[in-house]
Amino acid sequence: MIDKKLDNVLVKFPAFRGRIIELFSTNEEFKSLCEDYWQCRDSIASFEFESRRIHSTQRQFTNLAVNLEQEMMKYLQIPNDQLGLE
Repeated sequence: MIDKKLDNVLVKFPAFRGRIIELFSTNEEFKSLCEDYWQCRDSIASFEFESRRIHSTQRQFTNLAVNLEQEMMKYLQIPNDQLGLE
C-alpha cells in the first residue's frame, strides 16, 4: 500500500514515479517535503469542502429571505380592515 503522503506527490508528478519513491524511501528532507505537501493539499481540500458547505447554507438563507419577503408582501397588500386592524 502506498503512503497517502507519497501518493499525492506521485499523482502530481507521475513522470518521476521511480525517483519519487526512491527519494521518499532514502531522503528525510524529501520525505518531509512530501508530508508538508500532503498537509497543504489536505488543508486546501478541507477549505474547498467548507466553502461549498458555507455556500449551500448561504443559498438556503437567501431562499428563506425571499420566501419571507414574499409572505410580508401579502400582508402589505391587504387592506387594514381585512387584517382586523381598524
